Amino acid sequence: MPPCPRARSKTHVNSLPTHLLAHIFSLCADNASKAAVLATCRYWHQTAGSHPPFWAPGLVLSGTKLQQALDGGLSSKKALFSFLQRRKGVVCKLRLLQGTTQWGHFLPAVLEAFQGGPLEDLSLELGAIRNYAPLAHKTTRRIFKEVLTLQGLRHLSLAVAHQSIHMDFTWRQLAALSCLSQMESLSLAGGLEGRPAPGLFAALSGLTSLSLRQDSGLLSSAAPLLEGLSRLQRVELCAFRLDTAPRQLEAQWQNLRELVLRSSSAGPAHGSDESQDESGSGAAGSAWEVLPRLPQLTGLTVVAGLLAPLRSAAVAALAGSQSVQSMRIGRYAEATLPDLQPGMLPALTRLRLSVAAELTQLPPSWCEVLAPSLVWLEVENCYRLRLPAELSRLGSLQRLGVNHQRLEEVPPAVLPMSRLTRLSLCANTLRTLSPGPYLRNLRELVLFANAFTHVPPALGLATQLQLLDCTMNWDLELGKEDLDVLSRLAGSLRRLLLRRWPGGSEAGWCGGRTSGAAPGVERRLRRLLPDAEVVL
Repeated sequence: MPPCPRARSKTHVNSLPTHLLAHIFSLCADNASKAAVLATCRYWHQTAGSHPPFWAPGLVLSGTKLQQALDGGLSSKKALFSFLQRRKGVVCKLRLLQGTTQWGHFLPAVLEAFQGGPLEDLSLELGAIRNYAPLAHKTTRRIFKEVLTLQGLRHLSLAVAHQSIHMDFTWRQLAALSCLSQMESLSLAGGLEGRPAPGLFAALSGLTSLSLRQDSGLLSSAAPLLEGLSRLQRVELCAFRLDTAPRQLEAQWQNLRELVLRSSSAGPAHGSDESQDESGSGAAGSAWEVLPRLPQLTGLTVVAGLLAPLRSAAVAALAGSQSVQSMRIGRYAEATLPDLQPGMLPALTRLRLSVAAELTQLPPSWCEVLAPSLVWLEVENCYRLRLPAELSRLGSLQRLGVNHQRLEEVPPAVLPMSRLTRLSLCANTLRTLSPGPYLRNLRELVLFANAFTHVPPALGLATQLQLLDCTMNWDLELGKEDLDVLSRLAGSLRRLLLRRWPGGSEAGWCGGRTSGAAPGVERRLRRLLPDAEVVL
């Protein structure tokens, strides 16, 4: 039979109705495709540019994506300006990620294109990358000048990698941000030199979130930066000294809901006579005694640093809070936590202990006092810590994470915990799982980066399991017995992760195979679990 003649196209794409052609263009998923559409012809440029669904409500630009846009036809600053200006009517969020430095001379044009639009959320990360020269002083000043013209900004994040880029921003220059009177959230990170003047951000009366992170090893005073900011609901300080007078701090932070202190101290200057109390802990006469009295504080993260070690007296003071619901304690400097007294931390539902190499003991009083309220417990990188037998008294505990703990078996204290719905045992050296009541009601089990060679037979008891993550178990080889165990989970399992590498592109790492399932085993596995998403 002779082949059928190819049908002739009677309708050119440009003869489609404008709204239909614009809808087709709106299906473009990335900036490179959209740039190619705009560069094809004037008619396509006008059709796509005038149709709002063609533009996403947020725009993320990195060095790679900007390169794709330029390769797609935006080969000049003028073309880029026109490309972005057409988006300003609908784009309210713009992220310029690290890596755009190689196109630094385009960044002022990018920001200028959004003047007068609804842009209210800007994240700007400036840092040089390998083989590219850092930005010149003139360019960085222009970038900052364009930021100040965006009067509608409500959220601003400015990150500066000052060791690899010529940034001359100082606290005095940042005082110009006071002209952005609508600002609600401000995040500054990087090398900011000099001493801030008192009330530097006081003009930003609507500020509810403030994040200050600096790379310097010196603990600069945060008092001038917090002065006049009485509406703050979230504060994050990294490498700062929280030395505001306790009474003044308590008056300022009546609305505070979340506080994050990283490598920061909560007292006078390190080494001064006022920085130590009689016990040498630095807790008396400092912010530690104020925080428990804040009525709306629900989230508290304290990760200590070398210049501001976290000791038992400070933790004991924080334990007096009646409102904190989530607490993280990082880099604790002593062998045991202070005992909890009845009535302490009555609202605490989530506790995380991390990166505490000296911590060896969790007092039984923590399990007894927190038993009615604690729902989520995480322990990671506290490899000397042994979970106490009293842990099973946490009758309300539903989510448990014991990660990076060098475990060779499931801790005995975990076995009788029958109310657990999620258990994470990541980055240990587990080869098998012990049977026990803890498997009975599990919905999620994460065994990421362990030493399993076969699917643990005890999993047959986890009849409610919906997620099983065995990613990065390099020696895991599925066989007939493993399939028999997994077949018992067919009624509940919805997601099974067996990749040897999270991204699946580890051919050079494991001989080109992404999982330990042979082709025949893989087909049988998918038949056994028809309702589950199996990622191999």
